[in-house]
Amino acid sequence: MSKRKQTRFAAELAGLNAVRLINEPTAASMAYGLHTQGVGRTLVFDLGGGTFDVTVLEYDLPLIEVHASAGDNYLGGEDFTQAIIKACLNEWQLNASQIAPHDMARLYDCVEQWKCQLNQQQGSHQLHWQWQDRQWEIELDERKAGEIWLPLLNRLRAPIEQVLHDARLQPQQMDHLVLVGGATKLNTIQKLVVKLFGQLPHQHLDPRTIVALGAAVHAACRLRDQNIDEVILTDVCPYTLGIATSNADRHGIFSPILERNTVVPTSRVESFTTTHVEQKAIRIAIYQGESPHVDNNILVDEFTVPVKT
Repeated sequence: MSKRKQTRFAAELAGLNAVRLINEPTAASMAYGLHTQGVGRTLVFDLGGGTFDVTVLEYDLPLIEVHASAGDNYLGGEDFTQAIIKACLNEWQLNASQIAPHDMARLYDCVEQWKCQLNQQQGSHQLHWQWQDRQWEIELDERKAGEIWLPLLNRLRAPIEQVLHDARLQPQQMDHLVLVGGATKLNTIQKLVVKLFGQLPHQHLDPRTIVALGAAVHAACRLRDQNIDEVILTDVCPYTLGIATSNADRHGIFSPILERNTVVPTSRVESFTTTHVEQKAIRIAIYQGESPHVDNNILVDEFTVPVKT
C-alpha cells in the first residue's frame, strides 16, 4: 500500500473524510504564506524522517504557484541517525547482528538525545550507551558528525540543483528559504543551506509542525473560513508517474504518463497493447520515480482490468 493510500486509510480509521492530500512542501508553503506579505520566490527544504523533498514556488498573494519539485525517496533524517549508530559500532568494534533489537532501540534513543544536545550547545558531547553490564562511550562534536554525514549531505545537493535547473533559477534568486522537518533543526543541515544559498532560512515557524499548520490553512480555505484570507494554490506532480510495461526484450520497463513538474490536476491519454493476443486481463501497476526500471521506483497502486474480446 502506497503512503498516500495509507494516509487516506488512517483518516478513515479516525473517522475523517480525506477530501484532498497535498504534498508536504506545498502545505508548508501555505503556512508560510499566512505569515508573509507581497511577492517572492521561496524554496522549501523538506527533510522528513525517510524522504527529502525540495520545492520552488512563488508568492503573489492570494496566488501561490509551485514551479518545480524534486527529491530523494530514500533519504531522510533517519539516515543521519543510522549513520551515527554505524559509526559508534565501528568505533566500539561491535557487530549489529549480535545485538538484540531492544538494545539497538536503546542505542537509537541515545543517538537521538545526543543529536538534541548537539543542537542546543556547541562543542563536543559524549554519547553513552549501556550494554552487557558495560558503559560504552564515544565523544562526538559537530565537525566529526559532519564528516560522518558527508555522503548524506552530498546527496542533498542533487535534488536542490535539479529543482533550480527545472525552475530556471539560480540560488541567489531565491527570496525566502523555509525549512521543514525535524531533521532540519540540525545545525549541520542549516549551515549547508546557508552555504548553498547565501542567506539564513526563516526561523519563525517550527519546522516540526509547519506542515500540519499548512494543512489546517488549506482546510480553512476550502471551508471559506472568514478568519483566513483566500489562497489560490497551483501545484505540480513532484515525481514522474507511470506504469510498468514490457517489450519483446525485457520486462519491468517504466513508461511515464505524467512527467515530474506537470501542473495538477490534469489528465493524459496513452495507448498500450496487451502482451499476448488472447490475453483476458491486464494488470496495471502505477509507479512514481525517475528510473527507467520499475524496480528502482515506488509502487503507488495496482489493479486488474478485464480485456474485452
